[in-house]
Amino acid sequence: MPGIFGLVSLTEKPPSTSVVSGMQNYLHHRSAFLTDTFYQDEKICAGRCHTGIINTSPQPAHKDDAFAWLDGEFYNHGDFSVIASSENGDAFLLLQNYAADPSLNFLKIIDGVYSAVIYDRPRKKIFFITDRYGLQHLYWVKTKDHFAWATEYKAFLALPEFKPLIDINGLKEFLEYGYFIEDRTWFEGVSLIPPATILTVDLNNNKTSATKYWSWTDIKKLQGPIDEKEIEKEWGRLFSIAVERRCSPIEKTGITLSGGLDSRAILAAMPSRGQTIHAVTFGKKGCDDIRIAARVAAVKGAIHSIYELDNSSWLNANLSAVWCTDGEACFLDTYGNEFLSSFSEKMSICLNGIAGDAIHGGSYLGMKGQHFPDFHDPYGQQGRRYIRLVFWLDESFLHVRMPFYDNALIELSLSLPDNLRARSYIYKKTLLHNYPEFFRDIPWQKSGVPISYPEYAQKIISFGKRASSRILRKAKSFGLPLHDRRNFASQREKTIGEPGLSFFNKLFTNKNAYYPAYLDRAKVLKTWDLHKSGKDAIDMINRYATIEIWLQQVFSNTFRPQQDGFPLVKI
Repeated sequence: MPGIFGLVSLTEKPPSTSVVSGMQNYLHHRSAFLTDTFYQDEKICAGRCHTGIINTSPQPAHKDDAFAWLDGEFYNHGDFSVIASSENGDAFLLLQNYAADPSLNFLKIIDGVYSAVIYDRPRKKIFFITDRYGLQHLYWVKTKDHFAWATEYKAFLALPEFKPLIDINGLKEFLEYGYFIEDRTWFEGVSLIPPATILTVDLNNNKTSATKYWSWTDIKKLQGPIDEKEIEKEWGRLFSIAVERRCSPIEKTGITLSGGLDSRAILAAMPSRGQTIHAVTFGKKGCDDIRIAARVAAVKGAIHSIYELDNSSWLNANLSAVWCTDGEACFLDTYGNEFLSSFSEKMSICLNGIAGDAIHGGSYLGMKGQHFPDFHDPYGQQGRRYIRLVFWLDESFLHVRMPFYDNALIELSLSLPDNLRARSYIYKKTLLHNYPEFFRDIPWQKSGVPISYPEYAQKIISFGKRASSRILRKAKSFGLPLHDRRNFASQREKTIGEPGLSFFNKLFTNKNAYYPAYLDRAKVLKTWDLHKSGKDAIDMINRYATIEIWLQQVFSNTFRPQQDGFPLVKI
């Protein structure tokens, strides 16, 4: 997606505008993107490209010989000690508060999804800032002569002295988890700035340092008896505020609606201002998601648009997603990319249910097979380094907002004992209390029954649903024409049906493939053969394919999307 980028000279020679222009080109995926005029002096050259949906005022914002670039937005403008005109944008608001508080202590009160750069020219310091949860990524690299930053680190390929060497430790982690850990990337020397961090470059001595301005440990557990009814009421109040802050009456706001709980809760909480609400659902024809989402949309009176997935149109769109995410989102892990242009015609702002059940429902508590380097972080790495990237490409077409990441809401949920959050206990009760017409009688896609049913009944019916699905899949393998109610074509179906089968065959057997420089070719081909013969090795096939696609995109320009279009793959 578009964003901010720039270059700092660590020598006496000023930074090159042509190099920064090259960096911009790597982020400029669509002709509809807008660009700001570069700022340049003897030490830095920087710019921004954006969709023109939010924060449309030109950047950098400037005040008293200090400058700011911002990618993202704030939602709690009234909480700042210095309040600037909204017409000047959030970059100027950030700069105004920096002028009043150069210590940057005010960052801990910001509720937003953003990354930002403040250049204090008189002090000869540059501050790189990330939001509390690190959701708006900002990458950096330091070479002999430069310090560079960008929203997507493919932009560093424009640096003459940058050599894209694959980080072998990162490769191993990607193969194990399917995503990167902490702040590692594909390239040696390239890092993702951690959440809630101020990374400072001191131009007086060219040294860098990092400080945290917030931590999960700042959230304290509630003490004493807990009144569940009061929690249900207060959570509903805060959630309504969170959604309303992300729904401006002057914006065209919509939602991607599934048969789950999270997007349904957002739709239920969306304020009614006489505006048309567009809800879009994608899935296999007749699937549970489409069926349930239609009922939910009808309760709200939203216009519901259905997009049916098939096995013929996903390939090129998913190749674009690999490129857009710097090879960090696995090739088969994104769905619906082929419909993004159509979505953007219905809405410019799209509300997304990421982290609903994960944080507030506690579904990550005790989850196996994940990496948890810090037990205070309720997600390990998945929220920031995996789930966020699954819809990264979306933001080249529309702007995504995530109400469940509201600060006050998270502080309430994380203050509760784990036993209340586990298995969505308090989350389900809260949804039923605040939005009964959306949850009492309409099934949950995961279980097949409403969450108002007793838990034992949900478990029994959910087990029956899974067993029935397995029987249907087995019957289909024998050619019986039975209908499968799953929402998406399975990843395995994509690999053994066309065009996927031919694509993967060609990808892995290509004698000029890049992956054998890092992986055992015989092992990859054996895994692929086993997968084709019926052994489900989809996780490794997905990761192997992503690695080869990304390597080809970086080193031979293959599979890169064309501006305003997806790559055209000939098989």
